Amino acid sequence: MIQGESEIASENHGIGTAGRANFSVKPLARLVMVARMEIQHESPDTRYAIRGYGPGEIRINEKTFTSSVILTLNHLDANWNPPPVRDWTPATLDPLLALDPEILLLGTGATLHMLGAPFLAHALRQGVGLEVMDTPAACRTFNILVSEGRRVAAGLIVE
Repeated sequence: MIQGESEIASENHGIGTAGRANFSVKPLARLVMVARMEIQHESPDTRYAIRGYGPGEIRINEKTFTSSVILTLNHLDANWNPPPVRDWTPATLDPLLALDPEILLLGTGATLHMLGAPFLAHALRQGVGLEVMDTPAACRTFNILVSEGRRVAAGLIVE
């Protein structure tokens, strides 16, 4: 729930006695935008969960990482040092595919870098779906897929 949403929902937003709408925007003034996202959703059997991310960092469980990681429900590799995305080949996916996921998420950093058809073909030959997105979207998607019981591996570039 967005901060302030409960106050907005609980106020009387009816029609005033003069036939004018009786809306108050005061709670909206209390909303604050932040550059960091906190994530709390997890399933009871989660060993590794992304708790938050922001520019230059990802928080997994209670530890903050400032370098790229490979992550599954039960595996964390904080020593993943992929080349720049523009230099990737389909073989760059092999350390992630070796974890036997059904879905492979690639977080390509602060911005989305599309990968060509050879990357998708490489993953599909091993029976793995491939989703490429920016790292913040990949962090959110990872937690959702894990909570659904999916076998997901994520390569998350931190910049």
